[in-house]
Amino acid sequence: MITSLYFKDTNRLKQTNGLLCVSFPIYAVAIVALFRTKSTYFETYKLFLIWHTSTNFISEVYNSWFLLPVVHLPYPLLRFTGIMTQFGFSGLFQFYTINALIHQTAYSIIEMFMFRFKASLFNFKSTYFYTFLCINIYVFRITLLLFIGVNISTYSYALDQQVISKRDLLLNHPEAPPVISCDSVVVAAPYRDPITMFNLGVWLIVVFVAVTTTSSTSIYLWKYLRDNEHRSPAVMRMHKMLLITLFVQTAIHGIMLGGPNVLFLYAAFFGARHEVMARIAFYCLTTHGLVSTIAMMILTKPIKIAILQIFRCPTFQHSINAKMDTTTELISSVIPSTGDCLSAAPNPYKLMMHFTHFLTIPLYMMTIYALINKCPKSLKEYRNYLLWHTLGNLMFELYISLFMLPVTYLPYPVFRGAGFLKYFDVSGLIQFYLLVICLIHTGLSILEMFKYRFDATISDDTLNKKVLHKIVIFFWVIVIIIPVFCFATLPRCHPKQDHYKKVLYEENPGISIHVLCNTVVTAPPLLDPVFTPLMILIITAMLTAATIIPQTFFTIWKKLDQLSRHLSKRTIQLQKMLLTSLFIQAVIHGVMLGAPLIGFIYAIVFVLPYDGVAYFLLLLISFHGSFSTIAMIAFTKPVREGVKSIIFFLLPFLASSGSPDTVLISSISSTQVSFHKDSVLVSNRRSL
Repeated sequence: MITSLYFKDTNRLKQTNGLLCVSFPIYAVAIVALFRTKSTYFETYKLFLIWHTSTNFISEVYNSWFLLPVVHLPYPLLRFTGIMTQFGFSGLFQFYTINALIHQTAYSIIEMFMFRFKASLFNFKSTYFYTFLCINIYVFRITLLLFIGVNISTYSYALDQQVISKRDLLLNHPEAPPVISCDSVVVAAPYRDPITMFNLGVWLIVVFVAVTTTSSTSIYLWKYLRDNEHRSPAVMRMHKMLLITLFVQTAIHGIMLGGPNVLFLYAAFFGARHEVMARIAFYCLTTHGLVSTIAMMILTKPIKIAILQIFRCPTFQHSINAKMDTTTELISSVIPSTGDCLSAAPNPYKLMMHFTHFLTIPLYMMTIYALINKCPKSLKEYRNYLLWHTLGNLMFELYISLFMLPVTYLPYPVFRGAGFLKYFDVSGLIQFYLLVICLIHTGLSILEMFKYRFDATISDDTLNKKVLHKIVIFFWVIVIIIPVFCFATLPRCHPKQDHYKKVLYEENPGISIHVLCNTVVTAPPLLDPVFTPLMILIITAMLTAATIIPQTFFTIWKKLDQLSRHLSKRTIQLQKMLLTSLFIQAVIHGVMLGAPLIGFIYAIVFVLPYDGVAYFLLLLISFHGSFSTIAMIAFTKPVREGVKSIIFFLLPFLASSGSPDTVLISSISSTQVSFHKDSVLVSNRRSL
């Protein structure tokens, strides 16, 4: 039972990890923009913002990956199911760390308010309010030191108190799940545990100091800036803008951190029964940093300007021309016209990329509809993985065929974006980075589905299972590093790309002037300090997936053969069908994505003179998701029956016998009955 609870809760909470694919690029862009900001009034304050943004980033990663807390209401406890638990850390230690991160967030905000106070006033030391702020900050620092020191020195005693609290809870509530006794659980016992009462006192001091400091400083500075007439209007507007931004960020943290803390305290003292509120609280606890960072990017003008300089590359290029190498100055200045950079892709290739969607998009829509409405309830969790993978395939296909539409100029290692993004002058380098993110997202969804199939089949804590979980974690780390690495190196790579393109154009008189367009990206030298690590990360990710997928497939297949003595033949066939379908999809992705990657590397290292080969490889990349979806329909019976019923409903003349409604009802009813029985048998197998 403990294993099934762990499996269920972990898969539900890991849905928060999907947000990381969006949040990591946002954090990366924010930090890069902060480093690129050159305003003299912003030079020191941006260091505080970098500190605060980095803290937000670390908190989100830690909460969503390393902790993954779940509740078992109405019992006043937290159970952690993330990476820290897999490495054997106790629930008490994890609870201390999450508290420390919350206190750290509050401390960074208080320090930023103190800096804004000093920067806004000339004679700040002569005011009584400065003394008040200093007292508050020292109280906060001493409280944090006491929090760390007391909890470290009393850690063994607190663990013993946790054992007593868990035992008492089980005695008072015999119906409680036995998972309460796990080491990864922390129980709130505020009236009996002195350590819990101490941490509650620390929390109250932190909240009191943070609220009084931020609110009073905001009111004091706003009145001062409104009444001050000794500074220029531009300087006053800048101070007001920074104060408003900081106040909005503080309000976001106060709501999205204060709310979950209040709910947890209420549950500890009075009890609670609404798990939906607990989930919302955990989502707020995880994403408060992301919302705060977005507010900072929108409301802080110097950061907004820096972001526009990164993504609007003509302005960005103008600002970095002085930093180019002296060799670039010797190259003649040739600027392609707007018509050159907006030229269309070759017609046969363009038509295949665009008009094939008349077949693929209906295919995707029918598959998504079948997964949502026609899939049996026994596959509800796995259906979410299939939906995630199918939507990822659809987004990938639309991006590369409509928005990017790469055009090659072989034998030169260059491609130009000829899709919709060319009208917005999005640089070729950014388009390439987005393509890389789509690639690793596809690999991640495949690995997660294999992990789910492994966990659904093998409940024992075997060595293979531990290795698989560690490899998936390693893959997640690569998934994080690649987007952060790509967007963090944009300031360095953009001017280098301009330099490489100009050198390429100068050294090859017959080459098209299109290579100088902003929407073009060219392969840098093999030993480039950015390109080489990026290719190593991509190849490492692909090799990791190529290694673990066959191993997982054969391990699950062997386990199913062993379970055939205990489970029905229909259940074994169900599991093997889902596993075979997934393996075929993985092979399709491996071939149709691996071959273009090998061709891309070959074109850089050697020479690939045939444009026809390049366009064929690009077609493989574009429509790999369609072929994978077709394989899923063909080899997954519930999806196949669902799509078939939709086709018969829309095109009744295709039905060989009986009315469309009869075919629809009979096929779905038989499938649901079959899978209902299988779900019961699978549950029995898990109990065994």
